[in-house]
Amino acid sequence: METFDDFLYRRHYKPRTVELFRLYTKRLNEWLGQENIAISDCGYNDLMAYIKFMREQGQKIRNIVSQVSCFRQYFDYLKQQKIVTANPSKTIFLKGYTQRIPHDILSRETLMEIYDSCPDTGITQKRDKLMLSFVIFQGLFKNEVLNIEPGDLNLFKGTAYVRGNGNTRARTLNLAPQQILPLQEYLTAIRPRLIKEKGTDSPYLFVSKGKCINAENSLYELLEVLKRKDMGLKNFLHIRISLISHWIKEKNIREVQYLAGHKSIVGTEMYKSVDLKDLKESLVRFHPLNQ
Repeated sequence: METFDDFLYRRHYKPRTVELFRLYTKRLNEWLGQENIAISDCGYNDLMAYIKFMREQGQKIRNIVSQVSCFRQYFDYLKQQKIVTANPSKTIFLKGYTQRIPHDILSRETLMEIYDSCPDTGITQKRDKLMLSFVIFQGLFKNEVLNIEPGDLNLFKGTAYVRGNGNTRARTLNLAPQQILPLQEYLTAIRPRLIKEKGTDSPYLFVSKGKCINAENSLYELLEVLKRKDMGLKNFLHIRISLISHWIKEKNIREVQYLAGHKSIVGTEMYKSVDLKDLKESLVRFHPLNQ
């Protein structure tokens, strides 16, 4: 039987996060035991009572937000194992948590400079530039990029299916013209070669030559290369936030919510206060945990 640790690793969580989530679930189960509540019976009201308990213990709101994020994954796991029938943490919102949007939104021109500056001569460089393209053009989270499978692409229609990752909804997005031919080359020539060199198959679109099941390490290496180019890039999330900030100026808010995969419209609305000409600090009234 798959363990919770296995479940998290399959979703590309890092060992430190897995260890932390293991601690959070242990504490939750201990509290439920003290309250004589079986995990299979734990509902929304029980989780809210536990959050109240944590607040009374003096825990900071940021730490509680992290724990509820853990519970979202934990109950997804329990649901998969048929221990529970629903995830009671899906609809939990915490008031009083402030989230800041970066002041230094990357311009459209800078985003394209980052993309164009990415080398694409060797086969691994071409793979890495394609991974970057899904951040630049579709605004995907790193884990969403790593979870793409070959069958998720429809090059004839020019679309890619993006799986939800617990924090985002699944969605089908249009590919950019710059992605079509490179993806075709990658699927027909580069990926088969990488798998041959690796020696084992992989369910994921982007594979490494080494022992890793996907190309996560290559993404980190690529980020360090791009950061040294002095274009103001902080991380891949910086690209996603910048892209959504541009979308919100150009598109209907519901369309932006879909493109970004936000489960709550509140997660999209906070980008409306980002002024790209006069970048001021932006605050959200409360943070939706299922954003």
